[in-house]
Amino acid sequence: MRTEKRYEDVDMSQTASDQDKRMACVAAIADRVFQSPLQSRRFLNTPHPEIGGRTPLDAALTESGARQAEEVMARILYCLPE
Repeated sequence: MRTEKRYEDVDMSQTASDQDKRMACVAAIADRVFQSPLQSRRFLNTPHPEIGGRTPLDAALTESGARQAEEVMARILYCLPE
């Protein structure tokens, strides 16, 4: 029983670590795109319709959500249409 609990803890911490990495990556991209900490923070914490109404940081909790947030920022950076 103890061994099973230990493996569950490892899996949960790995998931949290992956989420932290994705959120940090999305935040770093936002910093480069917006070149302003205030603008970047505003974008990251504002619900966006192209990400299902979630904030980019909330979306970054999943791999697919992080990709959606990155795609939105790429379109902003390169002035691409939806």
